[in-house]
Amino acid sequence: MLWLLIIPFVIYSAIILRIAFYLKDVKPFQKKVDNAEIKVSVIVACRDEENNLPELLSCLSKQDYPQDFFEVIIVDDNSTDSTFNLANKFDGIKNLRVIRNSGTGKKFAIKKGVEVSSSELILTTDADCRMGTRWLSSVVSFYNHEKPEMIIAPVNLSKLNDGLLNSFQVIEWQALQGITAGTAARGNPVMCNGANLGFKKYTFLSHSYGLKYNLVSGDDIFLLQTLKKEKKSNIRWLESNEAVITTPTAPTIMHLLMQRARWISKAGFYKDPYIIIIALVTFCTNIELLGLYLAWILNTTLAFILISGFVIKSASDFALLKETIRKSFKSVKSKYFFASEILYPLYVLIVSLKALTIKKRWK
Repeated sequence: MLWLLIIPFVIYSAIILRIAFYLKDVKPFQKKVDNAEIKVSVIVACRDEENNLPELLSCLSKQDYPQDFFEVIIVDDNSTDSTFNLANKFDGIKNLRVIRNSGTGKKFAIKKGVEVSSSELILTTDADCRMGTRWLSSVVSFYNHEKPEMIIAPVNLSKLNDGLLNSFQVIEWQALQGITAGTAARGNPVMCNGANLGFKKYTFLSHSYGLKYNLVSGDDIFLLQTLKKEKKSNIRWLESNEAVITTPTAPTIMHLLMQRARWISKAGFYKDPYIIIIALVTFCTNIELLGLYLAWILNTTLAFILISGFVIKSASDFALLKETIRKSFKSVKSKYFFASEILYPLYVLIVSLKALTIKKRWK
């Protein structure tokens, strides 16, 4: 009956391979802007970002989209440093507005920014993100042609070196990007990232009730879930290298664990069935694999089950990662892939336990 232990790995593999199959059909969007009269508001909610904000504003000032048709709204959420003053002094963006959050927390800050915006299209990003000069024009072009209610756009990590910690983060991140793009291409997205997210102003305001303002994070995923309740909602993935935003890797293992713990601390509030299924299957498969590691030490006859489960899971992960990396022109050394596969179950357990201790923090 030990063969029954393989079933979770088969279910996990079937889900991941199905997503990888959908990912194959995702084609790059390459049409150019043919209507520069669409007004865009870029909203950046931030707290204590004096070290990151100037470079982000510099990136936004270099956009090739006409400055008469976009505004940047910086919403300072009770910073204790010079974030507010630095933003006010920046003079490279024609339509730059710097306001203070009327409440507390990132979700209230984003809502405040959307409310005061003057555009039909809203884009959100973070102070530590960076983008190329065609970021705005590529997203606007996609919006102009497709008119989606929400645009999920790509976010990559700015890999600092080839060490295990950075490579582990890149591998995990690329897998998450693959799941994001593949499920969105299927018409049933399970993830999005507020670092590169677009939506209509009306869409946000009419669905902001579902953001769960009492929780630490989730301004992006809870908006997605609320919008998905409407069966006719048009949520699209934008496949474009020009639309990519980069964000830094976590500098230390503790930063990584705390960041991921904040992310999954909201998992108990998910209502979307597809999201819940993928999350549960992924969690259970990794925990079972970790259990097999420990059981194998005590009973070597379990080696066949352990190796079979590991191979099934790793093969499907590799198939997904291969498609994602091919589209993002990233590269990952095989030794780091296998090391990551071995370590990931323990990582999942530690992050899950840390998530139980998360207290109210800004992001």
